[in-house]
Amino acid sequence: MTEIAHSARRHRARALLAGAMTALLAACSFGAMAQAEDAHIEQAVFDAQSTFFAAIVKVANDGEKWTHVLPGSVGFDAHLKVDTRWPGYVERVGVWLGDCNGSGCGSNPRILYEEPMQRDYDVNRSLSFAVEKLLETRSGATSYRDLIMNRCNASPASERHSFKMTIDATFSANTRKATDNDNFLPIEVGAGFNGGDVTRHDKFDINVDCIGPPRTTADRNPDPHRTKVTATDLDLFLSTFAIPVSSQHGPSGTQCKPLKVTTRVRPTRPVRST
Repeated sequence: MTEIAHSARRHRARALLAGAMTALLAACSFGAMAQAEDAHIEQAVFDAQSTFFAAIVKVANDGEKWTHVLPGSVGFDAHLKVDTRWPGYVERVGVWLGDCNGSGCGSNPRILYEEPMQRDYDVNRSLSFAVEKLLETRSGATSYRDLIMNRCNASPASERHSFKMTIDATFSANTRKATDNDNFLPIEVGAGFNGGDVTRHDKFDINVDCIGPPRTTADRNPDPHRTKVTATDLDLFLSTFAIPVSSQHGPSGTQCKPLKVTTRVRPTRPVRST
């Protein structure tokens, strides 16, 4: 009985070992498949086009310096394209402000997110976003907020001026493989998309308007040809006057006599005639 028990235990151990080896091989195979899931890319395009009428940033002036960027929105037009080689498909795409790569784009403001789930992706989009997102973005070690404020304050606060600024942008897509559309896998776990396996960069321009200091009533120049006269007494006199018979219309006595208004103004000081 003891030998039979030992034999049974040996069989169970072999079975457990075989199961573990199978699981290990499956895990390795799955890992290799996961690493090889990205599609081969035939072509990827990101073409950003400036739209000056929709890309104006205004900066306020308190009379001494430019202090802050006014709220608003800016934007640009973009051509976005990812052409995959069969059996690839485009799973998710995004556009970010600034220059970033792959999943590192997660720290930049995202201004577009879509889930194509199709073989190829080729669209034109008009992208619009709040100015605040631009101000949060960095160009190298400096934020666009600081770059804008420094350029505005490089000129005297009394002079309104404007300038063009070039902004970096990034397009990134995540691709996968599937033999047919019915086998497109669900998107990867997690709603946050921080970039994918194919990334392209481009730039667009904005116009920054450093507006002048606030205008006051005292700033407005009076008409140099107008003489200001202050009156202390203003009298009105009403009187009637006769109209010649030849100028009258209709029977005599059926018309009201016209009124004549005479105005007398007494100025506070004599007015010199020229």
